[in-house]
Amino acid sequence: MQMDRTRFEELVPVDLSPTMYYGPDYTVILDKEYEDDRLAISIRNLLGGSEGPKVIKEKLHFGQPGIKSHTIHALEDMLVVVLLYSTRKEVTILQFTNNDWVEKEYDADFPLDGTISVGTKFVVVYNLKNVRILTVNLEGKLTSTEIKKSVPPNFLIHTFANGFVMYATNDITVWTMGLKNQWKTTYTTPPTDLFSEIESVLNVFELEAEFRTALRKGFLADAVTMYQNAIVLRVPALGDKTLYLKVYFLILNFSGSPKFVSSQSVRIPIANFDKYEYDMPTKDGDVFKLYYVKQNQKLILKLKSMRGPLYKSLMDQKRKSYKQIDDSNENAAKKKQYKKEVDGKIAEEQENISRTVVSKVQFAMDLSQFGVLLNQHGVVTGNVQLSFDGQSWQQQAISPETMRMEKVNQTLGGGFKLAKYTYADTFKVYEMPNHVVVYDTQTNNPQEIQIVAPRYIQAQPAGKPLSMFFFPTKETVQLKAFNETMVRASNSIALVTVRHVNETCKFVIFRPVDSFLLKHTSLFTKQYVRLSQDETRISTYIYDVQDAHLSSEGAMFYRVQVVPGGNKAQFGWYEQAINSTTGKTTKRSFASDGTDVTPRVKQKRERAETRDLEGTIWDKNRLQKVVDLGALKLVDEVASYYGFEPYELNRYGVDKKWTFDENNVQVEWGNHFLKLP
Repeated sequence: MQMDRTRFEELVPVDLSPTMYYGPDYTVILDKEYEDDRLAISIRNLLGGSEGPKVIKEKLHFGQPGIKSHTIHALEDMLVVVLLYSTRKEVTILQFTNNDWVEKEYDADFPLDGTISVGTKFVVVYNLKNVRILTVNLEGKLTSTEIKKSVPPNFLIHTFANGFVMYATNDITVWTMGLKNQWKTTYTTPPTDLFSEIESVLNVFELEAEFRTALRKGFLADAVTMYQNAIVLRVPALGDKTLYLKVYFLILNFSGSPKFVSSQSVRIPIANFDKYEYDMPTKDGDVFKLYYVKQNQKLILKLKSMRGPLYKSLMDQKRKSYKQIDDSNENAAKKKQYKKEVDGKIAEEQENISRTVVSKVQFAMDLSQFGVLLNQHGVVTGNVQLSFDGQSWQQQAISPETMRMEKVNQTLGGGFKLAKYTYADTFKVYEMPNHVVVYDTQTNNPQEIQIVAPRYIQAQPAGKPLSMFFFPTKETVQLKAFNETMVRASNSIALVTVRHVNETCKFVIFRPVDSFLLKHTSLFTKQYVRLSQDETRISTYIYDVQDAHLSSEGAMFYRVQVVPGGNKAQFGWYEQAINSTTGKTTKRSFASDGTDVTPRVKQKRERAETRDLEGTIWDKNRLQKVVDLGALKLVDEVASYYGFEPYELNRYGVDKKWTFDENNVQVEWGNHFLKLP
């Protein structure tokens, strides 16, 4: 059967500027409403559908006019909405409880410099006065725990999947969430004072107060990060006329209670100010070359030269003035005097340009090199890849062209690579090892492509329709509509686009990635049962493509018609359907003329379900079966089971129970395992 891709599209109407966020099992669509500038949130399933345990039919509304930006944190049972205004933040925290999203906390005047950060199962609230942790306990109740009653002036916090790091001048504290959502902590002394190091660097440059504050925030933004089991501290530092990045790695052992086991550091040179020059291009085509001069323990920024239309205009003006002077009837002395005056005016104009450029630039460096990026190889900062070889952190320089994605040579896995060999070259996908181009994105702008390997890559050059290349099938698909734009919220499950109807009407379109990977499916359509040498019975199975549900394993049909004898007109048929939401199966019977002849079953009065407490292992709340022991009894201690999950009941039989050291329970990929000696 051939699958119809359009059958699986989900269209969600929106107003102005939709943004998508993903929880573990739901999608948040945030949109600015046309009428009043407020934000509206719709919650759908991962494929944009309106069916699912956490989906809501109505929209949730947040905020007031004047919103500058927003952030959404979507956790398993919590949704955090942070709205940024010019002088404050507005924070709303919702919990999914009793099959609904319920507001649990609201703060209309959260400090602008305060932070809301999240891990997999928790929210950290830092309001510049104290630090709190919000979690949903095993009973489903939202709990708030104050872990730091007062916060020093120089303080940083960084969250990771199962914990967070708090940095202060005198100590580093690490909190990790373990078994049954229990917290464990460990401490160490910082190898350096990040704040004083940054102040020392800022004091060397001539900076206006507002720019200095912004630059300080930029240096602190990635000062503390986490890579696997290493806390990474990054700080700029000056040595004579050389600017460095110092990077410290504090290694943690998470087996049992977390503890610090070692530390290493590296220095990455950024600029030698005896030789350093910085080219600043403008949109008008001018290029200003800047450099630093050391005066009175300060590094003073100066303009060394310029080129482009502005410089050409000055030189043309100078030549024109010289020609007018030369063509005049003045004597040689006067002409020399006039030319000197022209030189003075040109020099004055150049000095004005120099002051303007220096005041606008203030800090003549590419600020992106002070950021910290994490990848599969380690840590990238200062245009250097830092990788751990088992003993120490090795440095490998990354060219500025590679950092700007002007040159790319990246393996994608599955026998493919993405490459761009020159500035003007377009991004192309090559099949290896023959180095054959299988997909040309038709763009050299990295903002116009998205890679979701090993499933697909999509690209949309300006003014052109969206196209996609699917790695498993090597198929290129191009959308016909020009009014659909690529959305970077696309992921390995759904391709997401926005269809523009007019200024106030748009649709977010979700397309299952599997609908592109599965074009045809094989079906079980006929069954032969041989009763004897002379008698064979045939049953046929009829499917409708409209009833197909896609997954990475293929297509599943929610409804099937079974025709005994393979002849509806003679024997009729019966139909079996599965409710995709509840999983309940229903069966109906039909006569040959299509009359519903399903036997009417008398409704039985519902009785409370009896639970076999002797032959079944239940979860802690005795709601979900874990193991049915059949004829065996727990009381006999013949069979026992333990899965080390927080919801399991650690007791079997009458008096006996399993015992173990909880420090030996480790979490891998969301599951708990007992580490054996």
